[in-house]
Amino acid sequence: GSDDAGGITCNTSLDCTSGDPALTLIQHGSGKTAIIQHDFAETYEPALNVAANHRGTAGKFEVSLTTNDNYAVYALTKGTGNAVYGESWGSDGVYGTSTANDAAGVYGTSSNEQGYGVAGWCSPGIAVYGYTVNGWAGYFDGDVYIAGTLTGGKSEVKIDHPLDPENKYLVHNSVLSPDLKTVYDGIAILNSNGEATVDLPKYFEALNRNFRYQLTCIGGYAQVYVASEVGNNQFAIAGGRSGMKVSWQVTGIRKDAFAEANHTDVEIEKSAGEKGRYIHPEAFGLDDEYGIDFETHAGFIKRLHKE
Repeated sequence: GSDDAGGITCNTSLDCTSGDPALTLIQHGSGKTAIIQHDFAETYEPALNVAANHRGTAGKFEVSLTTNDNYAVYALTKGTGNAVYGESWGSDGVYGTSTANDAAGVYGTSSNEQGYGVAGWCSPGIAVYGYTVNGWAGYFDGDVYIAGTLTGGKSEVKIDHPLDPENKYLVHNSVLSPDLKTVYDGIAILNSNGEATVDLPKYFEALNRNFRYQLTCIGGYAQVYVASEVGNNQFAIAGGRSGMKVSWQVTGIRKDAFAEANHTDVEIEKSAGEKGRYIHPEAFGLDDEYGIDFETHAGFIKRLHKE
């Protein structure tokens, strides 16, 4: 019935697959929140749980709520379960859209230090998938941590241009290598005997193997050479003149536990289903249908194009 404020409260029981949860729909008037809430008297049953084939209907049961402000639907659980849970056997478990500026189709937050604003899990497959035509498929405003391997066509660094930061950007590409290579460099000043000992970080030998050396004299030339290779996290330079500057570079290949367990296969044969397809078909002047994942995600991508 109607209350004095013009809101509507309806209590009923639904014959659902997980029991008979109580459904309470409260609309508190214009500009407020339409709420589906549960009476937490004894159990933590779902506030609204409707099977696709509920009461023999053709896979459809609709609850339509609108509000001018705030939330159209607000769900709260006082137990350890999910406030909102979506599951589908044929389409998206949870689907959200937005046409407003600076708004999200699906928005998640967490106030717990070890919580997740938005989380995705999949095995196998893709836990979180992003697609865009002109914008960013993924955008992170803050630090990003990747526990596994970052794979992509290229890696760039983009900053405000140091000579014209108000009007330009400066973009650099990352340096690539088939190995998990590390690079160390510096300037050594030779002593009265034309020699120098270069100290490397204390972790250098624990992290690296297969050392390579580069020496370049500055302000003159001399027959400088590596007098002794890396040992006790240092190496020696000789053959120069007193006071000469020598630019040095040493590279190594990682041998830490993670690197040893995750060797990079540099040249990989495409699978039978991938042959004739490309990671970046547009770079070869080909249409999207030649993409590696086109068949897998074709329906999803076509739907995103329409929306």
